[in-house]
Amino acid sequence: WNKLASLPGGQRVFAKMPRAWKDLPGSKLANNQNGLYWQMSSNFHFRIMDANLSSLHASQRVPYAKFHKGNGFLDVNGNKVAGNTEAAHIPLSDITNDFLENFFKNN
Repeated sequence: WNKLASLPGGQRVFAKMPRAWKDLPGSKLANNQNGLYWQMSSNFHFRIMDANLSSLHASQRVPYAKFHKGNGFLDVNGNKVAGNTEAAHIPLSDITNDFLENFFKNN
């Protein structure tokens, strides 16, 4: 997971995550076949994935993240979208500080 966390987009995600949240009861950071995954609850989590060059989906051929807040996944503009859409797979290079600040506030 060090590779994912060392990518500029991965660093930005972790830098914006409130420090206290990393130590909250229930907060989990794990590395598995699905990438680097952080979960606070079933309604509040994100996943950072490495590029899959053989994917049929262009958004998955670059390092990307999926963010889930409330009752759905978010696109790069913070709008709710279905989790299986291209829009839910946000290239790390497209994630802005504003997006992250909105994601991490008022979970």
